[in-house]
Amino acid sequence: MAILGTLSGSRSITFVAIFAAMIAILDSIPMIPGFYSGVWDSWGFMLSPIVGILLGPILGPISVGLGGLVGHLIYFRDPLELLFMLGAPVGAAMAGLVYEQ
Repeated sequence: MAILGTLSGSRSITFVAIFAAMIAILDSIPMIPGFYSGVWDSWGFMLSPIVGILLGPILGPISVGLGGLVGHLIYFRDPLELLFMLGAPVGAAMAGLVYEQ
């Protein structure tokens, strides 16, 4: 069970939207300004396991995936980055699954 526990329908949508907005904002900010190191240089990757633990292995990846998509569209780096953005939702799912075990 996730830290936030069992949520009602509207509360789960609210938490998914809040964390997706946080991930989108953090993903649109480069980690080190002026230094481009590729796909994995955003603050959103640091928050994705925490979101997976808080929301669980189902809602966490949904939230991180939506936030990552919006964040990549705000600060577009490379077309291939849209393929590699699947790493953050998978990381959130694994963190949620490990926390549940």
